[in-house]
Amino acid sequence: MVDQMPPFLNLIKLFWQNRKFLFLFNITIIFSSIIVSLLLPKWYKADVRILIHEENKTDYAISSMLQGLPISLGATKNDVIIDRNKAILNSKDFLDKVIDQFQLENNYKVKYREQIYPALRQDLFLIDNKDGTFSVIGYYKNDAKLAAELVEFVTGRLTEKNIQISQSSARAYRNFMEETYKRVSSELESVENQLVSFQKENDVIQVDEQAKESIKMIANLEVKKIELELQLNFLQQNYEDNHPNITAIQTQISLLQNKIEDLKRNKNYSNIALNTFPDNYMSYMRHYREVFIHEKILEIIVPQLEKAKIDEAKNVTNLIIIDPVKVPQLKAKPKRTAIVVLSTFFSLVISLIIIYLNKSYKSNKENISLIFKQ
Repeated sequence: MVDQMPPFLNLIKLFWQNRKFLFLFNITIIFSSIIVSLLLPKWYKADVRILIHEENKTDYAISSMLQGLPISLGATKNDVIIDRNKAILNSKDFLDKVIDQFQLENNYKVKYREQIYPALRQDLFLIDNKDGTFSVIGYYKNDAKLAAELVEFVTGRLTEKNIQISQSSARAYRNFMEETYKRVSSELESVENQLVSFQKENDVIQVDEQAKESIKMIANLEVKKIELELQLNFLQQNYEDNHPNITAIQTQISLLQNKIEDLKRNKNYSNIALNTFPDNYMSYMRHYREVFIHEKILEIIVPQLEKAKIDEAKNVTNLIIIDPVKVPQLKAKPKRTAIVVLSTFFSLVISLIIIYLNKSYKSNKENISLIFKQ
């Protein structure tokens, strides 16, 4: 009769026959998990929410030079700033300062400092909130006040690092603009002298106004092309050649060059195409164009140079704290209820498996013995 019972009922009967073992095994595990959860140290969580302020990113001074272009500088994106701060936070130099400030060797009970880094990175980290902000989160054992002080210290150090990076980037840009200014000023003086010499040697004083306007139009396009080339030069010094904005600027330079060549061939702004001017007359126009271009370039460089000097002198950051650190009132871990519930569940499952395996072993003991005798 028993053999004809469904397998499910046979299992229930088996577990019922071993109910004493089930009770004792599970009660032991439950009480053990309660004791362990009570003995585990309390960890308190503190956090701060930081807004990335878009308008004052002085660490990307080149972005001001790109205003008006139909591209965006990828380096100004929030994810780049967040990745940069993650890299700072995870650096050993930064973690060493945190460890020394809060004597974390005692907190983690380890012998070597190298053993603290992975543990600290799990208890001190940065997350992207995907809304233009990020949070710095820190855990500290047995002391809620120190948890808040830890996050506050880390936030202050991150702010200092961001200011240093901003000033360093602005300094590099200022040096770049100063070198460019000196070079263009020298070139302007040279082309002005060449124009005057050419006028004296060839007695060329007056030129066709229509031709002059055409030259100015072409020169303005060439100024834009040179401005793009300056931006391209700066980007190539700081980013990889496959950066999307480098490719975009190179495309714009090519389009401008095609437009310039087209204007030189047509007759829309002069009685004849510029390419067909007499050599003497054309030589004068080339000298005139070079002077005009260099003057325009200086008009662009001077305000950029002044802005770079101001940015370098600034002691500001683009990080704004919108939710300051507060001393936590409740512990963050361990989750004692979760520990007890999970321990109870797994102990029940394990105890049932033990009963089933024990029954299977007894039923097949002779066959198992034969296997090992062969």
